[in-house]
Amino acid sequence: MKAIVTGADGFVGSYVVKELLDHGYQVVAVDLGPTPRRLDASQKNLHYVSLSIDKIAELKTLAPEAAGADVLFHYAWRGSAGPERCDEAIQLNNALMTAKCLREAAAMGIKRFVCAGTIMEFETNQAIYEQGSKPGMPYIYGAGKTIAHEICKPIANDLHIDLVWAYITNTYGVGESSPRFLNSTLRKIIHGEPLEFTSGTQNYDFIYVTDVAKAFRLLGEKGKPNKGYIIGSGAAKPLRQFVEEILGELKPTSPAKFGDVPYTGVMTPLETFSAKEIVTDCGFKPSVSFKEGVRLTYRYLKDLEAKAPFRIPSSSPISDGIQQAIVTGANGFIGSHLVKKLFEKKIDVIAFVQSKDMDVSAIAPYCSKIVYQDLSRIQESNFHLNGEKRTAFINLAWRGVNGPDKGVYAYQLDNIRMLCDAAGFAKQIGCVKFVAAGTIAERAKESLPDLEKTTNGFFYNIAKDSGHDFLQVLCKSIGLPFVWAQFTNSYGPGNRTGNLISYTLGQLEKNETASFGPADQPYDFIYIDDLIEALARIVLFKNTVSAYCVSSGSSKILKDYLSYVGKVLGKEQLIGIGLRPSDHITYKFEMFDNSVLIHDVGPYVSTSFEDGIAKTIEWEEKQ
Repeated sequence: MKAIVTGADGFVGSYVVKELLDHGYQVVAVDLGPTPRRLDASQKNLHYVSLSIDKIAELKTLAPEAAGADVLFHYAWRGSAGPERCDEAIQLNNALMTAKCLREAAAMGIKRFVCAGTIMEFETNQAIYEQGSKPGMPYIYGAGKTIAHEICKPIANDLHIDLVWAYITNTYGVGESSPRFLNSTLRKIIHGEPLEFTSGTQNYDFIYVTDVAKAFRLLGEKGKPNKGYIIGSGAAKPLRQFVEEILGELKPTSPAKFGDVPYTGVMTPLETFSAKEIVTDCGFKPSVSFKEGVRLTYRYLKDLEAKAPFRIPSSSPISDGIQQAIVTGANGFIGSHLVKKLFEKKIDVIAFVQSKDMDVSAIAPYCSKIVYQDLSRIQESNFHLNGEKRTAFINLAWRGVNGPDKGVYAYQLDNIRMLCDAAGFAKQIGCVKFVAAGTIAERAKESLPDLEKTTNGFFYNIAKDSGHDFLQVLCKSIGLPFVWAQFTNSYGPGNRTGNLISYTLGQLEKNETASFGPADQPYDFIYIDDLIEALARIVLFKNTVSAYCVSSGSSKILKDYLSYVGKVLGKEQLIGIGLRPSDHITYKFEMFDNSVLIHDVGPYVSTSFEDGIAKTIEWEEKQ
């Protein structure tokens, strides 16, 4: 048999792919990433396709192997965990994309469409329609799944394609690290943290991921059309009993307290969790007991925590008591915005500017002092701090961020020296924190061993990466707390630096083609106001780590960003994807993870890419 799997590189999707391959299927796996993270694309009978789900109609062109598929398993769904679970626009779009996939499956002649729903659909309906109920924001996710089911069922019958809907209870297992209930509980046990729960009287069920994958395979083979099936262990019970099994198995050092956390959800009846339909129709029987699954997941998370501790987002960032800030590169695109933001936050700003020839009119109103200083000779400066104010030093100055200087290695090496000199100077004058601007381009170094050829611009990438290392060694040796803020790609009004968005808008404004490589790698753009808010908070709040990724938190494939810009301006034909050769630099979605930053400073993104581009275009049109 042949199957198409969307969301194939996700947690559940990747296990389903493995289950299908193990049972002799040919599988076309569809996911966003240019290369899979969980799947082995070299496996026999597996064909991996990098494709955004809104472009699913292109699948038959990109992957002729998809022709003749018997079944499509649909898992692609943005925001199944985390803050996006509560975003109505994202969840509604998920429902529309599900319907689009269903229609495309029918157009391809596929006879069966198996979709991942959730047990939360039942709870959502109960929470919404119960008189006087006060459902919380996470029910938006359940509503999205419900809407998808309700619009897909009539479409399926109209198109004569078998729709099989699966209500997954609570999947867990090796490979899943999101802050769901079970993972959060196991992490607290690992770290010896207090174990506080609701009374635990609400009914619940858990099912290990390999059993979920088996259930989906059987639904693809034997599930009856127009039916919904609960995928569960068949042994649902009050949540407290599951927790007591965990405690008995792992014997944590901290005692458990039940009832300290209020429960605001609804009570789902035990019969809702019944798995009798999938047992009767498909012969499904789980293989992994809850205790065995907990042991496997606990070992996985414990090993993962040892390498990279997980942090649950903090609701109250802690002030670092900063009252004054020195900013180098203060009259640049980012620097000028930061100076104003710090002023708005009641911080005294001292701007260091390279030369008296530079125009400082944009920053002068927000600075308590402007110091003209050749940064290559900063250690010779006679500047000193007055008073007892806690002062942070923010180093944004860097020659050759864009343009030809980016490829001059002498300039880039000198940047590293000036960075270290600035840190030494900051320590000398009594600064309590040193914050420096990094770049996501540093991560390009990870591709270097596999590259046969590079451009001179790579000197900038390597210099930033090396500067980070040099700074770390120096600051630790002199006892100066430091933070490396790794920016992704900023854009917004006033940006004439020639970076990607600036270049694209400039070319389209001239009605000239903006040329790019394949643009099939993950990417991230962050609106300037959001980047500045994050940077200001890094300066003003306590930091639990010495490096952050400052991203939008909503990365996607680069060509999707670029196509959108062209579409908004009505010049999509001028977006020249593939006109330049690939640089073969590989970015991964996890490189843009900003969860640690959110933990320390709180949510800082308020502008979507769509809104940010609209504001940028509006500014450009006024110039």
